[in-house]
Amino acid sequence: MIPELNNIDAIIFDFDGTLYDYKDFSRNLIKGMPFFALLMYKERVVHNGLKGQSFDSVNAYNDVYFGAIAKKSIYSRKFIENWFYKKYMKNFAKVLRKKYKPRENIIEVFDALYKKNIKTSILSDYPNVKERLQALGVTAESIHCEDTCFSTEQLFCFKPAAQMFIKVADVLKVSPERVLVVGDRNDTDGEGARLSGMKFVQISTYKNGTDKDTVKHPFLSWEEFSDFILQ
Repeated sequence: MIPELNNIDAIIFDFDGTLYDYKDFSRNLIKGMPFFALLMYKERVVHNGLKGQSFDSVNAYNDVYFGAIAKKSIYSRKFIENWFYKKYMKNFAKVLRKKYKPRENIIEVFDALYKKNIKTSILSDYPNVKERLQALGVTAESIHCEDTCFSTEQLFCFKPAAQMFIKVADVLKVSPERVLVVGDRNDTDGEGARLSGMKFVQISTYKNGTDKDTVKHPFLSWEEFSDFILQ
């Protein structure tokens, strides 16, 4: 069962895989810039390898992140950073704009939470959160998250570091035990929630179906979650 909303003061939503169905996303990213297919793969390897690490600043975060990608490639750290922001993230948004749509009833869900005085935030693994929302046809303002869209880079941590979830709760001015995390990945979103004393609901995707029989937390389709909020 989903935790009763009267025990929740805020919800932190993951982005990719949670607010839209990201089936075939990697394939579509590669189609958008095939020359960099191997580099995109190495970025994912590095990103996953840094799970749970936290840093003292954005610069320290990026030094380790981009430096590790550079070591696995033929490119310099400076090239990687430039490529990431000017090519990769632009391609990311372009693919979202062309190929993907937000989850059904997303505006209604966030409106309903707002009317229930439940604060909302987005915590994404990648930067340019507002721009990527717009690429899906959704503005941060329309889902009442104009000041609460965060990336792991902004908080200089990689999921599931508890530190970043606590920081978001602090911004929302809510105690961690009164926060619900909604995400598609148990190893990052779910573990981050548990490490920071928050509740967790996992959204089912084409990738995580095998989790359903092994986890103890609520495991729902977006439609089931949406119905619960809108009831």
